[in-house]
Amino acid sequence: MRSLISRPSFKHPGFKRLGLALLALCLSAANAGAENLTLTELEPGLYQHQSFQTVKGFGRVSANGLLLVEGKKAFLIDTPWGNEDTEQLLAWLKARDFILEGSLSTHWHEDRAGGLAALNAAGVATFASAHTNRLLAENGKVQASHSLDAGPQLLFHGRVEAFFPGAGHSLDNLVAWLPGQKTLFGGCLVRSLETQSMGNTADGDVPAWPDSIEALLSRYPGAARVVPGHGDNGDIALLRHTLALSRAAAAKPQ
Repeated sequence: MRSLISRPSFKHPGFKRLGLALLALCLSAANAGAENLTLTELEPGLYQHQSFQTVKGFGRVSANGLLLVEGKKAFLIDTPWGNEDTEQLLAWLKARDFILEGSLSTHWHEDRAGGLAALNAAGVATFASAHTNRLLAENGKVQASHSLDAGPQLLFHGRVEAFFPGAGHSLDNLVAWLPGQKTLFGGCLVRSLETQSMGNTADGDVPAWPDSIEALLSRYPGAARVVPGHGDNGDIALLRHTLALSRAAAAKPQ
């Protein structure tokens, strides 16, 4: 099976430019219809997956997720956008004898939970908050096989912490903290530096968003890498950027 992986390193500006060039090539291939799923190795044992979908009003949009690998065991944070892309990721894992022990969907939208049917059919233990599973059911979507209680939850033998900081992009948006990699997966609660908008807020709570970001800044001040749901990765500056955007948005008449 053809490898989906690029391996940019961002420790040096020159490598950063190379990484962005590789990502641009992946995006170009996706837009040409040649590829709808890419994997990038961020560091040994940590991969970022990107899948793509055409969204009304937004055009072709990429969505980020993470894959954490320890030995031959793996854990997925957010599914690719749909079942077909998720099945492609499962095939990649199988070809390398990786065992996908579980997945976490950080909220109920398709770019986070759209591949749950494929994972459930493959016997993967899928996790979401009880709130997310309730919203999935209310919207006629496939649910995760396990519901998480309120409060921080440790998954994948303590390597992943699921945390609900409060509403924002959606009423149920979790984040995932990887302490071993000092990586915070903010999902769609966190906006990338290149955007100046709050994105899709139809199912969210804009007035609550600033408090939710402040909760992240308080809980994860040592985050060295922050991964948003869409757009480029960064560091703690993404949280400060999102806080400024959300404060401005919350101040507008709703």
